Amino acid sequence: MKLKFIVTSMILSGLISSPIFAANDMPVSGYKGELFAAPCPNVSMYNPIMDAMSQNVRRAKPTVGCGKPIQFAGGINFDTQFGNVNQGFMGENNSRFTLNDAYLDVTGNINPWVSAFMELSYNNIQNTALNTVSFGQFPFNNNVVSMPGIYSEAYTLHALDLQQGYITLGNPELFPIFLKVGKQFQDFGRYTIHPITRSMTQVMTESLQTSAELSFISAWNNASFHGSLFTFQNQIPEMDIGDVTPFLPPTVPNHGNTNFGAQLGVGQVSTQLGWDIGVGYINDMMGVNDIAYANAFIKNTLYRVADGQTVNTNQSFYIDRTSALTVYGMVNSGPFSLSGHYVTALQSFSYVDFSSSLNENSDDFLEGAQPWAADLQVAYGFNYWDRAQNLYLGYQQSGDAVALFIPERRWVAGYGIDVLKNTNIGVEYSNDQAYSISDGGNSEHSNRVALRAGVMFG
Repeated sequence: MKLKFIVTSMILSGLISSPIFAANDMPVSGYKGELFAAPCPNVSMYNPIMDAMSQNVRRAKPTVGCGKPIQFAGGINFDTQFGNVNQGFMGENNSRFTLNDAYLDVTGNINPWVSAFMELSYNNIQNTALNTVSFGQFPFNNNVVSMPGIYSEAYTLHALDLQQGYITLGNPELFPIFLKVGKQFQDFGRYTIHPITRSMTQVMTESLQTSAELSFISAWNNASFHGSLFTFQNQIPEMDIGDVTPFLPPTVPNHGNTNFGAQLGVGQVSTQLGWDIGVGYINDMMGVNDIAYANAFIKNTLYRVADGQTVNTNQSFYIDRTSALTVYGMVNSGPFSLSGHYVTALQSFSYVDFSSSLNENSDDFLEGAQPWAADLQVAYGFNYWDRAQNLYLGYQQSGDAVALFIPERRWVAGYGIDVLKNTNIGVEYSNDQAYSISDGGNSEHSNRVALRAGVMFG
C-alpha cells in the first residue's frame, strides 16, 4: 500500500518526469516522514500540481502552522564526484566536493486570493568554464580536451542568491485561473531543480526568468487538465539583419526581445495505471538560460580576435529566433514507473549562432544546427529494512547539439535510500559519449560516480 501511494503522489506532483527520479530528488519518501502528506497551507490536489508547473517538486514545504502569515522550510544537498570530472559538459558538476544547494523557502499567506513565495539558495559549485580559451584554441581544432560547459547558467553559482521570488494572484480551489509575477522557473518542460546531474533535456528547457505567467488548473476526481502562458524579456539581444560576417565585431542592441511560450498537460492519478503527458512551446530558445550561455560563450570567443588583432568586446547577440517544442510523459503501475522527455528546435539556427560542427574543417561548419535531446528512464521503488528506497536506469541522447556543449549519449543508473527521517543518501553512475572529432568533440567516453547526502527541515 505504501508503494502505491508513493507512485500515485509522484504522478500528481510531476516527480516521475524528473531526470533522475529520486536520487537527484532526495528523499524518496515524503517530507516530515510521511508518505507525501498533502502540502501546507491547503490540503488539496492543487498545490502539488502548482509545484510541478513551477518546477518546485521535492522542495521542503512547511507542514505545520498553516494559519500563520509567514512560514519557513529548507534543505541542504551535499554532492561529491569521482571519476572523469573534466569533460566540461553543460549540466555536469565539475567540483569534487560541493554544497550543491542550501536553500530556505519562505511562503507568505497574504489572504485567500494572494500568496507570495521566496527562495534563497547558496551553492559553491565552480562557476567558470574549465577552458579559458581564445580564437585558434576553441572550437576550431581537434585538440579540445574538454567543453566549456558549466553546471548551470540558470542558478547563481558560488553565491547566496534570491533564486525565486514571485506573487500568486488567485486561488485555483475557488477559481481555475491564476497569475504569477516575479522571478520564477517557466512552465516549459519538466525537470528537478539542483539535481546531481542536469539531463540534456533540462539543459535545453530550463528557463529561470523574471516573468508573468497566466495559468489554469481544472481538476476532477483524480484527473487534471492544466496549462500556462508566460512572457519575459530575453537576456541577450537579437540582431535582426539576417546574417553577419564572422569575426567582425557588430554593433549590438542593448536590450533583448520579448519572449513567450505555453504548456498544456493532462493526467490521471491511479494506483493501477497512472499517467501524465504534456507539451510545451517557446517562441525563442535564447530564453533558455544554458542556450543563451553557450551562444554568448561562442560569440565572445569568435570576436575576441579578428585577423590577428585583439577585439575588446564582451557583447553577445544572436541572429535569428528559433522556436522549440518539448514533450514529456510518464506512466506508473504499482512500484514501477517509466518517464520520458523530448525537446527539439523547430527551425535551424543561423550558423553564426550555433553551427552543426565546431570543427572548422568539417563540411557542416557553416551549417546551422537544429539541436534536439531525449531521455527515457525506468524506476522501481520499494521498502526494505523499513526504509523507502528506489533504483533507476536511464538513457539520454542528443543530436546536432555539439555547440550546446552537451554529450551525444549518456547512460545513468542510481540508488537512493531514506536512512533516517528527512535524510537521504544516494549514489549515481553516469557514462557519457562525446560527439565525434569531425563534429568538434573529442570522441571520448567518460565515467562519473556521484554521491549525494540530502536533508529537509522546517
